[in-house]
Amino acid sequence: RMGYGIREELLTLVKLKGVGRARARLLYNSSIKDIGDLKKVPLDSLAKLVGPQVANSLMEQVTA
Repeated sequence: RMGYGIREELLTLVKLKGVGRARARLLYNSSIKDIGDLKKVPLDSLAKLVGPQVANSLMEQVTA
């Protein structure tokens, strides 16, 4: 937690490649609180939040 400078609730999201403190907070505030929630989100909705390239990368990471 100290290494990232974030609150504990964001730690699972920050472990994903391409997600830092700011993106993790954006996802968390959009009701995506963990990997399970991320798997349920449609790709187009996720792309609107974080951009298409990052959304594709995140989906590859959580489905692998």
